[in-house]
Amino acid sequence: MRWFKVLGKAAIAIGLVFPAPAASAQATTWYDNSAVVFPGSNSGSVWASSPSDVWLAGGVFNLQHWNGSSWSMPTQPGTYNRYQVFGLSTGQVYTSGQNGYQSGAIHSCTAIVCSTIYTAETELIGLWARSSTDLFVAGDGIIRHFNGSTWVNLPTGLSSAFNVNRFESISGGETRTFFVGRNGMIYSYNGSTLTQLASGTLKGLSAVTALSDNFAVAVGGSGTILVWNGFAWSPMASGTTEDLMGVFALSPTSIYATGANGTVRYFNGTSWSPVDIGIGGMLGGPYALSETQIYIPRANGMYGEVITSDASLNGRLLIKTTVPEPSTAALLVFGAAFIGVAYRRKTNNSDALH
Repeated sequence: MRWFKVLGKAAIAIGLVFPAPAASAQATTWYDNSAVVFPGSNSGSVWASSPSDVWLAGGVFNLQHWNGSSWSMPTQPGTYNRYQVFGLSTGQVYTSGQNGYQSGAIHSCTAIVCSTIYTAETELIGLWARSSTDLFVAGDGIIRHFNGSTWVNLPTGLSSAFNVNRFESISGGETRTFFVGRNGMIYSYNGSTLTQLASGTLKGLSAVTALSDNFAVAVGGSGTILVWNGFAWSPMASGTTEDLMGVFALSPTSIYATGANGTVRYFNGTSWSPVDIGIGGMLGGPYALSETQIYIPRANGMYGEVITSDASLNGRLLIKTTVPEPSTAALLVFGAAFIGVAYRRKTNNSDALH
């Protein structure tokens, strides 16, 4: 019966060897913008320049703009899906999506009207820019770059068959740009050469966020999280098996990942912890202006919504909590409890431990 004592000591050892840090302080409330829903929208992408300039994209003929008091839809060319929205500043916003069946278009938008600036032979999903003269889009096996005057094809060597080699997301640092997609694909462009990088996974990668040429995070199927250190991509333990659809980094010690069934994970620089926002559904790619101004698109059937920590969007109040991983203190208490039981049994019954 010495196993009581052994387990108690083991629990203390575990607590000392594997301490789990407490989650960083975050906003304590969230708001569900379900009072304003957008028919036909899957709400997969959000971007903002300020709390009075928030954009939501996703679904059939759907692009919405929040001006600080109300939502409105800019006039758009065509009636096809918009997949992602990305901006450089107020009044300089782009969306990617369809231009018809299995073809794509990029729109440049103001809050009033959108115009087509590029069309392609495949649907265009990934979208990102450093400036108006350094804009990237990607789709089924293709990557295109706008240099301010010309759209340039960056040969991938991939088939452009529909929905096979699809690039889902783009982000970049000072000079390096990352493209992620199906089957664990990761490509990198340094301004002159496009290179495929080893990801170490065949899971589909849905999103990537980069803070610099030497730090980026990608997320995907079954809770996959990868981190780039300037030389290689390495897996990180996410603590979930839910599919992750979006990721956004405010800093290396403040990163949000979102996904299926209301999944939100937060990285504090050491480990990922779950965030309970009190609502389910498929969550798209998050965007954050600050620690207290975070916007997450949500698909609710055929309707789109925004989950946010910004009270100015006038949504329904939700309670958000950060659920820390098991702490060192908890494990120490666990170990002490076993030792206490073992000690009491030994003093009450001299044969109890034999």
